[in-house]
Amino acid sequence: MKKAMIMVLMALMTMGVYAQDIRLKSGDVAPIMQKDKTATLDLDFSKAKLADLSKKELSDKKFLENMKNNAPEDYAKWDKYKEECYEFFMDRWNDAKGFCEVIEKGKADFVIHVKFDYIDTGNAGAAMWSWSAKGGGVIMRGTVVVTDAAGKKVCEFEVNDFQGRSVRAFDMKFPSFGRRMSLFHKNLAKDITDIAKKAKK
Repeated sequence: MKKAMIMVLMALMTMGVYAQDIRLKSGDVAPIMQKDKTATLDLDFSKAKLADLSKKELSDKKFLENMKNNAPEDYAKWDKYKEECYEFFMDRWNDAKGFCEVIEKGKADFVIHVKFDYIDTGNAGAAMWSWSAKGGGVIMRGTVVVTDAAGKKVCEFEVNDFQGRSVRAFDMKFPSFGRRMSLFHKNLAKDITDIAKKAKK
C-alpha cells in the first residue's frame, strides 16, 4: 500500500515538472539580465490561430481575420488594445530588478519577440463568475524569442498554454477582451522574468 502511494506521489510530481506552461527552450538569459541594456517589444499575431486551449482544441481560423469578421467592434479597437498590451508588458518587465529596460521605440540592444501560434481569447462571463483570478483569461501557445541588434537569437522561451489573469481584485474593472489581453501580457512579462532569474542561478 505504501509503495503504491509513493508511486502515485512520484507520478504527480513528475507531471508537475513536465506541465510547466513556460520554459527556457534554448540560449542564455544572462545577456538580457544587464541593467545598462535596452530592448524593444514586438507582439506578433500575424500567424495566430484561434483555439480552445483549456480543452486542447485547435482550429485553422486566423485570429485577426476572425475578429474582423465576427467581432468588428473589437477589431476597430485592436490598435488601442495592442498598445495597452505593450504598456502592460513593458511596465511589468521594467518592475523586475536586474533586467534590461524595455523601451517604447528607438535603437535597442535586444528585441523581445512574442509570437502567438494559437490564442484562446477567454470569456468575460467566466472571468466574472469564476473563483479563480485566471478564470476566463487569455491563453497562449507560442514562443518568446529574444534577438540581439543584429537579429541573432539570444534565448527562446516555449509558451505552452499559458493563461493570464482576467481580473484584478483591487480595481474590479469589467473583464472585456481588451482588458484580458492587457492582463495576459502583464502576467507573461512577470513569468518570463521569474523563469529567467531561476535559469541564471
